[in-house]
Amino acid sequence: LNTMRTKGGVFLIVIIAVALIAFLLGDLSSVIFGNGPEKQNVGTINETEIDYQEYLAKCDQRIEAYQALSQRTLTSEEQFQVRQEVWGELVYENLFAEEFAALGLSISEEEFVAYCAADPEIVAMLEVLEENPQAQIQWELIQESYPRQLLNAKYAMLLKSGNNANT
Repeated sequence: LNTMRTKGGVFLIVIIAVALIAFLLGDLSSVIFGNGPEKQNVGTINETEIDYQEYLAKCDQRIEAYQALSQRTLTSEEQFQVRQEVWGELVYENLFAEEFAALGLSISEEEFVAYCAADPEIVAMLEVLEENPQAQIQWELIQESYPRQLLNAKYAMLLKSGNNANT
């Protein structure tokens, strides 16, 4: 019993050291063999793995655009909203876009131009596009998001007209 007391402390230290080394080697092996953070997925949409680094890059790009537009740093709440927006776009790209293509739905260049021409704010922004860098950023965001919104509206109208035909 006395031997156990005196050598038990040394034995306990050895066990803790081995466990710590095993933990560190486990992390090191995950980085070496490709299971590290660079290979992580943030989620799965329609059986498509969404890479964390790509998602983060899209979020950072959008946050930078909004900060340049507003000429201030976004709050954490606003950054969260941007991340939610980017995730929604990924859902759209990986789920709805495929379904819309299967239905033959699309937005033509003429439809997009007509929509933009009907919006006085967009027309005013386009008039100062050359000399205003903020307008350029805003135009890029419009070109990215408005066709998706128009396609969603077209799909909703298709569903509505389909429901009315059977009544």
